[in-house]
Order: sequence, then structure tokens, then C-alpha cells
Amino acid sequence: MEPVVTIRTFLQVIEHGSFSAAARAADVAVSSITRQIDALEKHLGTPVLIRSTHSLTPTEAGLTLIQHARTALGDIDDAIRHIQGLDHQLSGKIVLTAPMTFGQKYLTPLLPPFLNQYPALHVDIRLTDHYLNLIQEGVDIAVRVGEHEVPDLILHPFLSNAHVACAAPSYLAKHGAPTHPDQLKQHACLIHHHKHSELGWSFFQAHQQLVVFPQGPLATDNSLLLIGSAVAGLGIVLMPVWAIIDELDKGELVPILNDWQVISPFGSSLYFATPPHRRQAEKVRVLRSFLMNAFAELARRSQKYLPQET
Repeated sequence: MEPVVTIRTFLQVIEHGSFSAAARAADVAVSSITRQIDALEKHLGTPVLIRSTHSLTPTEAGLTLIQHARTALGDIDDAIRHIQGLDHQLSGKIVLTAPMTFGQKYLTPLLPPFLNQYPALHVDIRLTDHYLNLIQEGVDIAVRVGEHEVPDLILHPFLSNAHVACAAPSYLAKHGAPTHPDQLKQHACLIHHHKHSELGWSFFQAHQQLVVFPQGPLATDNSLLLIGSAVAGLGIVLMPVWAIIDELDKGELVPILNDWQVISPFGSSLYFATPPHRRQAEKVRVLRSFLMNAFAELARRSQKYLPQET
């Protein structure tokens, strides 16, 4: 048995979800995959997979192997590419994950020019509001919102996550602008469903903190729907500046309660997060640098809407 070969086969089975899919991807017989996994389990002295009719589930030993093997094999592959000079050509795959709204709004226009610049690269992007385990999922780099959501990861901050309350000019002309957070109780508010929703809207001013539990005609977990509804004059919305910068610049949304800071339950910044204890390939560093440079302009545009410290 060649341990490196069988471990690579095991990771392929995990990635593709079945022996048959892994066999098709490798263009070998299913029996070849089965023999390699059997040999690996015999060598380790313990099962790495729980096999059922419809699924494969890693055992505790399998999860440990996934974590360490992806890191070790990644380092081996990086070393080989470096020796062969392939890092200078920036070839291979980068796995990137980001929240849905952020990815749709900002990564969609940025990735084509990056890939045009580096045509030998392939980006596997996974947009989801559910945070993936970077090590188990083989993710190279992730956009994470808030420092509290990224334990044990290496963080590179690149954008403020400051929130503002705002509404369309048409709504404010009809209903007036609240001047105190308590007055939000008399207004139609648009509610963003997320895992911290039950904490309400939290405002801070001069050592005073107020929490408001808004009510209104619309609640959703979709940020783009909330933003569009606010622009249409349906009510007041609380959003991060980065998510509504275009609407703010165009005057489609107007900040309110400017004397109050909003306390975000997610944290103060957006970060690029990478797995710990892993030497990053040049291609990952280049992508991160490309994105950080691109978002520098967004950070500059956002400055005028960020609340001042009180």
C-alpha cells in the first residue's frame, strides 16, 4: 500500500460523496477505489468511513485524517509546484466561500477580471450564509463577517461592518424621520432574520445603550429583498454600510439616527479568513491581495457614512 496514494483516494471519496463518483472522476473501476479504502483502513487499524446504502460518513478517525491529510498534502503539492516553478504561473484551484449577499454584490464583478489576469487558475466559489468548516471542506480562503464568527482562523480585516438605520426619501417625507431609537416603535421597520435577530436593534450614544425590538410589514433572511423594499419606501431598515453603499450614494436611502452608533452582534469588521497552521500557496495570497486592493475603494466610499465614535 502507498499511504499517500490511498489517502488521496480517501479525500476524493469524501469530496465526491461516493465510491462510484470518485471512480468516475479518477477514471478507474469502483473496485479499485474500494480496495484502496480497505487497504487504508487495514493500515490504520480502524475504519475511516461508515458505509450505508445511500451515504458515506467519516468516522472520528476519518475526520481527523481529513483535517491533517488536506493540510499535509496541500503542503506537499505546494512544494512540488514551487520546485517546478508552477507557482509563478499561478495554476490550480482556489476554493473561496463568502456570504450570499456579499458574494453576489461584490465577488461576481471582481472574479472575471481576476481570472482573465490569471487564466491558469480555477476558482471554486461557494456562496452561503452558513459558515463552512474551512479545514473539513477544503476551503482556502473565506469572507467572514465579524471577529466573533471566526475562532481559530487567521484573519485579515479589509472592510468595516458598521451598520446604519436608513429609509427611502419617500418614506421619510410621508412619516418623518425618527430622532431617537425609541421612536422606531412608531415606525414600519423591515426585519432581517439571522441567528442574532432575537437581540433586536442595539444603539449606543454617550455611554447609553438602547435596545429596540422593531415591528413592521416585512421580515426575511434575504438582504437584497430588504434593501429593495426599503428603497421602495416600505419602511426603515438596519443594514451594514457595505451592503447599501450604492443606494446611499444615489440618495435612494437616507441614513437616520446619525447621532447613535449601531452595535452589530456580528462584530466590527469583515475579514478574509484562512485555515491555521497552513503555509498559504502563492495563488491564495495573490487572490487575497487582489480582493483587498479592490475593496480599498469601497472602504473609502463608506467612510462618510460611518458613525463617529462617541
